[in-house]
Amino acid sequence: MLENPERYDLPCLWYDPIPVDRSLPPETPVRWEEYTLTLHPLPGHTLYAVAIAFEVDGKRALATGDQYQGDAGLELNYVYPNRFRAGDYVASAALYRRVNPDVILSGHWDPLWVTPGYFDRLDRMGAELEALHRALQPSVPDLGTEGFIARLTSYQAVARPGEPVAFAVEVRNPFPRPAEAVLNVVVPAGWRKQRGAHARPARPRHRHSPLRGDATHRLRSAAGAHRRRCDR
Repeated sequence: MLENPERYDLPCLWYDPIPVDRSLPPETPVRWEEYTLTLHPLPGHTLYAVAIAFEVDGKRALATGDQYQGDAGLELNYVYPNRFRAGDYVASAALYRRVNPDVILSGHWDPLWVTPGYFDRLDRMGAELEALHRALQPSVPDLGTEGFIARLTSYQAVARPGEPVAFAVEVRNPFPRPAEAVLNVVVPAGWRKQRGAHARPARPRHRHSPLRGDATHRLRSAAGAHRRRCDR
C-alpha cells in the first residue's frame, strides 16, 4: 500500500510511493535493537492497520494507532471509507484480551494503563456495533458495510495515449450460495476494450472473487483525466 498508493481508494493515504526496505510478517516476533516487536492485524479504524506489541521495563505495551478514541480508550473510531467491516471491533477486542497489555499507546491520546474490566467493555462495544450493523443492513443481498459488489484496482492509473491500462476487479458475492457474476467494463469515449474486458466467472466459491482485464487508450483520444467503471 505504501509503495503503490495509486492502487487504493482510501482517505489519508500519502499519494507519493514510499519505498519499503523490509516487510514484516504478522504474528511473528522481530528483534529491533533491544526490543522484540510483534505485529498483529488490527482492522477497524482502517482495514490495513496493525497493532505492535512489545515489552519495555517489564511492562507489556501495545501500540494501537487510532483504533479507539478518547483518554479512556472507549470511543469507537471506525471509518467506512477505510474499508470497515461489521465484526472488526469484535476481533480487536479479542486481540487486546489475548495480548493482555499493561499499557496501550494510541495515536493521539495519553498512554492508557489498563484497568480491570476494560477488556470486558471492549467486548460489549464490539458485539453491540456488529449487532447494529447486522440489524440495519439487509441480509440478502449482503453488500457488507462498504455497500459495493465490485471494486476496481488500480484506483488511479497514468498512461500515455495507446498504452494499455491493466486493472483487476474484485467481486463480492452478495448471496449465501455460489452465484454467477457477469462483468462488462465500461470505458470512456475514445478508449477500446481488450481481452478480459468482458468476463463471466463460473459460480465463485468464495465471498470475494478477483478477475483481471485491461483497456487501451487510443492515440487520437483527448488528453486529461477519465473515469472507468465495471457494470455487473
